[in-house]
Amino acid sequence: PYVNSEFYTGWLDHWGHPHAHVSTDAIVKSLTAMLNLNASVNMYMFEGGTNFAFWNGANTPYSPQPTSYDYNAPLTESGRYLTEKYTAIRTVIMQVTGETPPSPPALEPAQKLGQVPFTEAVSLPDALSYISPHPIVGKTPISFEDLGQNYGFVLYSTKVSFDTMSAM
Repeated sequence: PYVNSEFYTGWLDHWGHPHAHVSTDAIVKSLTAMLNLNASVNMYMFEGGTNFAFWNGANTPYSPQPTSYDYNAPLTESGRYLTEKYTAIRTVIMQVTGETPPSPPALEPAQKLGQVPFTEAVSLPDALSYISPHPIVGKTPISFEDLGQNYGFVLYSTKVSFDTMSAM
């Protein structure tokens, strides 16, 4: 049987780049063709989301991703489904299968949270003794794997000493 295990309905964002976008027309054309072949299709990502904590990651060469995993997905990060892409995918499925799926549930109104004041802050140098009370010292930078660090951040620092007069 034909299977598309990762049919990309969108694409991830990278810091400093425009928001990624995969056109609805391209999705409709590809999905229609696959379904007409009686293929199984897994849409990646169907729903946008958020990477909490330090799970956002980066691609190589180093290109960090924001914590939003919006992915230009048919179902938005907030769970809203009234996107052009969602409606178009639903229409394709109905046209190809001849079946009408149940109506989506009613959308709940979005909450209004108002302003959230930030009243306290701490600098990274001031927080280091709390978040990393036992720093690891080495002559060369140590990899995440060698530190047993599966995700997050590692702060590397060094002291450089040289004669500033001889550098001129």
